[in-house]
Amino acid sequence: MGAFNDSILTMLPNLYKKIDYDPIQSFAPISEVAAITFVMVANPTFPGNTAADLVRIAKEKPGRIDYASGGNGSPQHIGMEIFRQYTGAPIVHIPYRGAAAAVTDVMAGQVPVMISALSVVLPHIRAGKLKVLGVASKTRSPLLPNAPTISESVKGYEFSTWSALLAPKGTSPAIIEKLNESLATALRDPKLREQLIQQGFEFVPLGPDHLKEMIAQGLVKMKKVIKDGGIQPD
Repeated sequence: MGAFNDSILTMLPNLYKKIDYDPIQSFAPISEVAAITFVMVANPTFPGNTAADLVRIAKEKPGRIDYASGGNGSPQHIGMEIFRQYTGAPIVHIPYRGAAAAVTDVMAGQVPVMISALSVVLPHIRAGKLKVLGVASKTRSPLLPNAPTISESVKGYEFSTWSALLAPKGTSPAIIEKLNESLATALRDPKLREQLIQQGFEFVPLGPDHLKEMIAQGLVKMKKVIKDGGIQPD
């Protein structure tokens, strides 16, 4: 049994021609564990305050509004590329060697905006070093109750990543069921739930059938995003 995320299961198989596993055939799904909340942030001097403002400003200045990411094909890149394709905003990707460097340059004003896992940027938001343009989840985050979702100004846009548990191929259904039950029991513990919520996780332990469908749908979605965006890994 092991912990996996959608980068391994849906993004990397579409970024690289050869990988040493099949995201569907090599594993027995147990359950998704949690979704990881992402948030679109900007340098405090950026003139817009919402995701819709970013679209408007980018269209007024085509090719002149950059966004940072942790590298080509990173979750930050994918999240903003989906936003670019969805809105038609002519924003320009600036890849960094890791998310930390990207966040640092957005705070410094070298690049105006990016999308990031909430846990990474929350301290900087609270310190006033970054401002929120929108939370990428369906609903507002309990950690940022006053921050709007992106979909409040750009209807229909959502982005998150997720983590999941999978077992080796051939694991018996009885063991899968037992592991799924144990996971659900663990996630009902109030202390554990609070710890994970404070790290920007949303709970979605919906079992093996749901996870299998998520992986299949994610592979199709990422194939289109990556192909249409011409994304090449570093």
